[in-house]
Amino acid sequence: MSSIEKAIGRVGGFTGETGRRSEPAPRREPAQPAGKKAGTGDRAGSPAAEMVHFDWNRLRRFGLMTPEEDRQLAEEYRLIKRPLLANLARAQSAADRHFNLVMVTSSLAEEGKTFTAFNLAMSLAMEMDHTVLLVDSDVAQGSLSRAFGLEGSPGLTDILSDGMDPGEVIHPTSLEKFRVIPKGKGHPRGTELLGSTQMHNLADELARRSP
Repeated sequence: MSSIEKAIGRVGGFTGETGRRSEPAPRREPAQPAGKKAGTGDRAGSPAAEMVHFDWNRLRRFGLMTPEEDRQLAEEYRLIKRPLLANLARAQSAADRHFNLVMVTSSLAEEGKTFTAFNLAMSLAMEMDHTVLLVDSDVAQGSLSRAFGLEGSPGLTDILSDGMDPGEVIHPTSLEKFRVIPKGKGHPRGTELLGSTQMHNLADELARRSP
């Protein structure tokens, strides 16, 4: 059994998928509106979203990846990300703007989507030349949003239903090249929002914002 498979069994405590909240969520504080780094995807004049501070010790306890560790888990995700980066390089040369979009999904609940999405994003963010925007599109559970302490914060559903500017809900994190869009508020037709023209347009916009 790989370290990925072993750690999937522990991810419920981190994400809240099993209903447990055994440890506090990462600390948040308002990001500084001035001096934003280029490439965040924020539009000029958009309000600054709160910064998410990762608790690296907490992540390690749940078997999740941190920038400091070079262990089997990190190597396994390098094997996953290399073909993605190769596709991105080919797409850039072919002027295809959608190869920088990656979706993590599964057929059933609790199969490790949150675990894989977080670790893959972390692995990509450790690349020298890439910035990662992780979007929590699990509108039913919002496991990533809970893990980051962003449950109830404006996010994806607010963009799709209310026309909110994506730049207003992109949260910087304590890892410079890692940013997050939370799930957003609950919506009675959340699943339909994901299949809407607005979602298609948003995916296109995010792909163009972060080439």
